[in-house]
Amino acid sequence: MGGERITNAQKQRNQRKNQLAKQALGDNTWVSVRSSGTNQINPPELIQFLQSKSAIPVKIIEGNIENGKVLLQTETPQMGQTVCRLSGIRYEGEKLIICFAKPVFKAINPTLEAFLDARINRERKFLNLGDAVGLPDSPDFTSIAHMRSMFHAIQQKFGNDVETVSLARNRITSLHPFETWWLYFQPSHLNVSFDGNQLSDFAELDMISKLPIKELELKNNPIRTQNSDTKYIDEVVSRFHKLKYLDGVKIDGPQLPIQNNFYENATTKQFAEDFLMKFCFAYDAESRDALKDAYSEQSRFSLTSFIPGRKLHPQDTVGTYRALNRNLHHIQDEDKAAKFLKIGGDEILSTLRGLPRTQHQLAESRVDSFLIKETGLLYIGFYGYFVEVVTQTKKAFSRNFLLTPVQSGSAAAAAGWGATVLSDQLNIRSYLGHLPHVTGSAAPAVPAAPAVTPQNPDATKEQMVNQLMQATKLKAEFAQQCLNDNAWQFDKAMQAFQGLATQGLIQPQMLNP
Repeated sequence: MGGERITNAQKQRNQRKNQLAKQALGDNTWVSVRSSGTNQINPPELIQFLQSKSAIPVKIIEGNIENGKVLLQTETPQMGQTVCRLSGIRYEGEKLIICFAKPVFKAINPTLEAFLDARINRERKFLNLGDAVGLPDSPDFTSIAHMRSMFHAIQQKFGNDVETVSLARNRITSLHPFETWWLYFQPSHLNVSFDGNQLSDFAELDMISKLPIKELELKNNPIRTQNSDTKYIDEVVSRFHKLKYLDGVKIDGPQLPIQNNFYENATTKQFAEDFLMKFCFAYDAESRDALKDAYSEQSRFSLTSFIPGRKLHPQDTVGTYRALNRNLHHIQDEDKAAKFLKIGGDEILSTLRGLPRTQHQLAESRVDSFLIKETGLLYIGFYGYFVEVVTQTKKAFSRNFLLTPVQSGSAAAAAGWGATVLSDQLNIRSYLGHLPHVTGSAAPAVPAAPAVTPQNPDATKEQMVNQLMQATKLKAEFAQQCLNDNAWQFDKAMQAFQGLATQGLIQPQMLNP
């Protein structure tokens, strides 16, 4: 009988494990942590420790002690699984036992429930939480815990039927307490008003950017009254991919004003232009955080630069680009080459944040895009120039993307990205002016170029300069510069020239008459 009882107990434990595993694959985000010894655990310090040891970035949005255990709520079930895999790790000399916990569903506070009932219009699917500050039963809009309780109550009472929420005139200065709103309910679209509050930093909008906001009101906030129309619209639109109305004004679907492009078909054209418009808005915004979900852990980013000459401005950014230059013609060390290849969304976003702020000049940009049928990947070549905001200097660029279809339910899909960036290769060059697009001309016949030999390298280089001058009409100093930047490989230098010519970046003063 004893053996049978043990077997039954083991079965119960296994059933419990299977149940928790199913919860892990479902929507449970709660994790239980206890120490194998007698140490008292401090939740904030524990959270910091677990985040530092996790294999992937983990966001823990709540931590409290209950019956001698620490209960943590992660942002997603996958993050909960990551934390559970750390079970057995030593913390302050003792092992931690970590597993999924039962989801914590607190009863709705009767006062809060009465407040919500008085402010819901079920027929209009409208929840009016505006002008609540100072009322006896007013929610505390500065409290993260209070806001979570309110979101939970809204979900329990109304499900996803609420489509419009007003938070107007509540003296709100930060949206940090609203960061977990999207976890509690996700209607197909949402209309939100923060009219008449005290929001002064565009970065606050990142806290609610995961919500499917269709209409947004931010008028009578410092971010509206203290900024130009262009800056205000660009900063807001870059964060909300479903936004159709801002402050009651319809936002016309933006069209990328680019010319002389090649698209495989109309579908490719629409997709590429939608992607680039969203990407450029996010890249040119004051914070590039909106780009985070465009990249995955498999993404790759590299930058090469071709910016000869001295600084043109006291705050010139030449050094910033050169410090990241992954020109493999000049880098012989494999470790150094690997260092300059940025892998994964976090590392890529950190790199992009460190680059100068820009304003892309889309009217003079060009795009090539086609589907690579063997792989199912979409190639986008993007060419043009941008103006650096601080220095007001121009830089030419070419950017080559490989995009892979977005996964359903992923962060990229939630953020409105139609695809995830698998590869992003950015080249920055000196801006040499804008010329009409070159079409319909074959490349000039080029005689075979001798290789650079150690016996007489200077004579060979001079001969290569003369040949490049003859083939391209470049002046001597520009022909030499082109060869030098292409490791004195004639074919590559010729390709580089043809690429610049195709993009209209060869100025008349660079050519011999």
